[in-house]
Amino acid sequence: MAALALAASLAAGWPARAGGPAADPACEGVPWLERLPGRERTRATYRLAGGPVEGLEARIEPPEGRTPFPHGLLEPDPPRPPAVHLADGRLVVERGTRGNYHWLEVTGTAADGTRVRAATAHYFSGHGPAPTTLLGRPRPGLALLPDPLPREHARYRAGEQWPFMVVLDGRPVGGLEVALCTGGRLLGRWRSDAAGRVRVRFPTDAPLHAAQGRHGRHRAAPFRLVARATDAGGTRHAASFAYTLHAPVTETRSGGAGLGALLAGAGLGILALRRRGGRAER
Repeated sequence: MAALALAASLAAGWPARAGGPAADPACEGVPWLERLPGRERTRATYRLAGGPVEGLEARIEPPEGRTPFPHGLLEPDPPRPPAVHLADGRLVVERGTRGNYHWLEVTGTAADGTRVRAATAHYFSGHGPAPTTLLGRPRPGLALLPDPLPREHARYRAGEQWPFMVVLDGRPVGGLEVALCTGGRLLGRWRSDAAGRVRVRFPTDAPLHAAQGRHGRHRAAPFRLVARATDAGGTRHAASFAYTLHAPVTETRSGGAGLGALLAGAGLGILALRRRGGRAER
């Protein structure tokens, strides 16, 4: 499996942000990955938020398989793997040969002995294999996995329902509570079914804020899913999956652009009718 790992021991975690309402207990005590601002196409920076972790191990996994034709013909054999660097409490990930979704996670042990996993999916622009097998790889401990990830131009949006999987040591876990959080605010709770699947409905009133993207301004906010479990041996586990929640698709469509397109279409239609009328008179 193409992946890189980097281990380090952290005696203390990153400080919590001051101010704001008290965090809901369901959203506390489980670290998560928070992407820091930046728009570089071949690298990105994250920080681990939410508490101290010892014996931290960072890992990034690229998609496996063949890059679709014809772009795969230009890939080196073997393709250059991605890289992850840990320095000053931050994770810097760098793209390898392939684009598409990559799995980024950090694992370690909390102060109370709980085994923790904080994960996210990072998208590098460019061509690469589909991330299907990426999400199906067996992972020790507890993991929250998208099922599936949004496609290249899709996003998690307020008001939509998306499925996720809860697995412990590679096996689906039923009846486990999954909490949806943004900051310290609890947005909802669900339980996984017998197949380990949980269907998360992102609320329409989620607290989003204005953000600048490649295609203009829109409303968005980071979110995370949180789960906890205890295995048969009594070891406690906690996992988070963090990503970005966007405004409903109806909000992102520009009313002005839509009106302009409508008027332009009407103008072209009138022009075509006039041309036909002129030909008929001849």
